[in-house]
Amino acid sequence: MFVNSAISLSALFFPLMIGLALYLRGKLAEKRQRSDVFHTLIFFSLLYLLLNCLYIMIDALYTGKSLPVRLASFAETLRIRYLVGLLFLNCAAIKIYSLFLKFGCSLSFAKGKRGGRILFPLIVFAIAFTASAFLWFKHKFATVNLEQLIVHITMPLKGVNWQLVSSQVPSFLSDVLLNAAIITAFVSLVVRLRPYTDGKEISLFGFKEKWLVPASLSVLGLLLVVILFLCGLPVYIKSALEPPALFYEKNFIDAKNTDFSFPAEKRNLIVIFVESLETGDLSTEHGGALSQELMPGVYSLASRNINFSQSSGVGGAKQLEGTGWTAAALVACFTGLPMSLKGTGSYIRETGVYLPSVMGLGDILAKEGYRNYFICGSNAGFAAGDIYLKTHGQTTIWDYRYFLENHSIPKNYHVWWGFEDRKLYAFSREKLLDISAGEEPFFFVMETMDTHSVGGYLDGLAESKYPEKYENVLWDADKQLCAFISWLEKQDFYDNTTIVILGDHLYPYSAFFPEGATDRRPLNIFINSSLDADHAKNREFSHFDIFPTLLDAIGVRYNAKGIGLGRSMSRGESTLLEQLGEKQFNDYLLKKSKLYESFFKK
Repeated sequence: MFVNSAISLSALFFPLMIGLALYLRGKLAEKRQRSDVFHTLIFFSLLYLLLNCLYIMIDALYTGKSLPVRLASFAETLRIRYLVGLLFLNCAAIKIYSLFLKFGCSLSFAKGKRGGRILFPLIVFAIAFTASAFLWFKHKFATVNLEQLIVHITMPLKGVNWQLVSSQVPSFLSDVLLNAAIITAFVSLVVRLRPYTDGKEISLFGFKEKWLVPASLSVLGLLLVVILFLCGLPVYIKSALEPPALFYEKNFIDAKNTDFSFPAEKRNLIVIFVESLETGDLSTEHGGALSQELMPGVYSLASRNINFSQSSGVGGAKQLEGTGWTAAALVACFTGLPMSLKGTGSYIRETGVYLPSVMGLGDILAKEGYRNYFICGSNAGFAAGDIYLKTHGQTTIWDYRYFLENHSIPKNYHVWWGFEDRKLYAFSREKLLDISAGEEPFFFVMETMDTHSVGGYLDGLAESKYPEKYENVLWDADKQLCAFISWLEKQDFYDNTTIVILGDHLYPYSAFFPEGATDRRPLNIFINSSLDADHAKNREFSHFDIFPTLLDAIGVRYNAKGIGLGRSMSRGESTLLEQLGEKQFNDYLLKKSKLYESFFKK
């Protein structure tokens, strides 16, 4: 909404400024013409503000937010930095018209050529649309970077939540398309209402004709540089041009060359990936970002069990490059590797296998006689998740498609990403009772979806206790998760079962949290494990370090200080993040690596 809010201000302020400048400079000879320009700009500004107000009310009804909350959010997003940036964009759009002055384009309505009248607004619209779209995307998905976006485009899109995509259409139309159209209308109106100056030296906002082209190129070049730096493109270009690094050769510990020793009675392992579960969801009193505690049960579980943290309180892992989305988090926690542009999409499509040269957690456990299972309420094929699971440990997959085909849910039933978490927990109880009856140990992975951005999913049985929808989503997710853990604790298989709760990544819609909540981290909770808490606090670690720590949690011993890029935190090993620091570690992860690329080849 901040793009909408900022342009609301600029729509009012900038045209008035231009109109006043035209008036004072006397560019229009007749007072009536000056008055017409001035009042026309005021009219469009007030009209756009009215459209904004209507959008706020419609959005409040559409998202379930109360109107006072929506208005408060509207006021909070009026920040001078957004206003300045959009004024800069407006200036750049006006300046670009000067590029067409030398090609015979008129500045008046009456004598302008058709090409100039059509081409100029199109270019202005393209610039306004691109910048508005970028700002909108960064606001909606602040933790999503360029590499993640491209990786998703190159990966299979089956199972995508089109309901989520369609829910963003009204916001996109208002914040991007409408803004771009309004800016184009303003700029075209201001520029083309200037008097025709045929045969005379042209002066546009104080620039003589000979300076218009370099001035325009400078402004547009600066705008391009700002956008490129904001989206992080130079970092990826730099990493692509650099020669391959030897980071993986020096730091990757291959599980295929590691000896593993399991306890005589092998422990079951249940891993619950809770979508976007992070420290920011907790109250400030408990080390989080919110003014009230929306997840008291999760905080209690983290406090009573083992939680690896960057502080002495409840905390979590640092989200590094290539680990910031669900599929990447699962790969990082189970193989100790990131997902990167340098290996994923093309190899997976060509070979139909996922990291075939890597031994992951599923492979290690399957080799020791474990039965591997994965259950979720969405399509496991999204981002090639099903390919990874089948490649590593021949995992049995129970996803939305499975339950639909087996008539466990009604025909054509589909909410959110497939079906809600309440059904997921119910199905998980049934499946766990079945598989626990066998003699072999099991590795059971769950993936929830109700807390997915943007706004999450609130089913009909959830309590609406708070004004914000996502606040209620977190409150209900907390109750469902804790009820499931309580159920597990009462089962016969619990004593020989380790339960691990992991937040897969940060909640992308950072606007939900108060400004300044920067040190947010995915949560982790180890329940009924073989770990001790001696090395759990005041640590700097990442998703990669979860991999060896999961093996430690079920009592596995191995002759290495870690596996993959992960290091055993429970044994006090120094993690790569502690050795290198966040910036240097991320720099290495972005660099090309021949060894990393080889992991995707058979």
